[in-house]
Amino acid sequence: MKKLATFLLFLVICSSVNLYSDETSASEFAKDSFLYGSLGVLAPSYLQPVFGLGLRGQSGHSGFDTAVEGIYISKDAYQLSLSLDYLYYNKPCLKHQFYFGIGLQASLTYNKFYYKHEYPDSEVSFSSECEFVTPSLHPEIIFGKQYISDTGGRRFFEVKIHPVTITEKNALLFNLRDPQLEYSFQPSLELRYGVGF
Repeated sequence: MKKLATFLLFLVICSSVNLYSDETSASEFAKDSFLYGSLGVLAPSYLQPVFGLGLRGQSGHSGFDTAVEGIYISKDAYQLSLSLDYLYYNKPCLKHQFYFGIGLQASLTYNKFYYKHEYPDSEVSFSSECEFVTPSLHPEIIFGKQYISDTGGRRFFEVKIHPVTITEKNALLFNLRDPQLEYSFQPSLELRYGVGF
């Protein structure tokens, strides 16, 4: 009986070592890096198109993603952003794998406003315009899937959640020494589809 218990214990240890070594070797071979272009939409206020170029790398369970994105808000408002994200691949496999991550996005938003001034009891009026750039920071939470298509191309689709936005309150008088920060806790959601090249 003791010999049988010892033999069964030996089998369990050997099988667990083999499973661990298979998983380790699979994650070791999951190494990749590629440039990509992406297209997406930003919600929920109204759908805004997002165009991006980025670099993504992976080594086993860990990966990174850095991207430059342009967002069209209106004919008088645009946003340019730079993001840096850490990605964690739960079961690394270049053919198809899910991941989640965290990161930070820094943005500059250009706005142009038009004002029409009218004086009471007078027919005199004139128009003016105001232009300014607003800096902002967006923490990111990311969920996605990355895979290799039937043609051998790298693809991914993901959801980026921005739970809070930190902006400069007085963009016209922005001062790095004494910034007037404003926090907006209205979450935004970005859906992205990326194609490697």
